[in-house]
Amino acid sequence: MNDYEELMQAAEPLRRYLEAHCGLTTEILVSRDRVDVLRCEFGIPFSRMIPDEEDE
Repeated sequence: MNDYEELMQAAEPLRRYLEAHCGLTTEILVSRDRVDVLRCEFGIPFSRMIPDEEDE
């Protein structure tokens, strides 16, 4: 198995999660020390889409 195939295999749980729980415009970007979840074509961070408890 080459590096690309290993990465695709490692990313499969994320793909399944996106498919089951998120819309078509949600992306997960993974780097060594960070995971960013972006929603919509504008790349709005997922955390900004969820209202804070203090805001309610």
